[in-house]
Amino acid sequence: MTKYISILALSAALTATGAAAQEKLTISVYSFAQDAYKEALYDPFEEICGC
Repeated sequence: MTKYISILALSAALTATGAAAQEKLTISVYSFAQDAYKEALYDPFEEICGC
């Protein structure tokens, strides 16, 4: 019975983590690539999302 409770608690924690991850986007790049990422990724993304 304890095994099933542990599995249930773990699945609930993983589900909550996945839901929280949908609200934040983190992109990590090297400093020398910032200009290229701004042009190719950041600017188009900001245009689409309106942020």
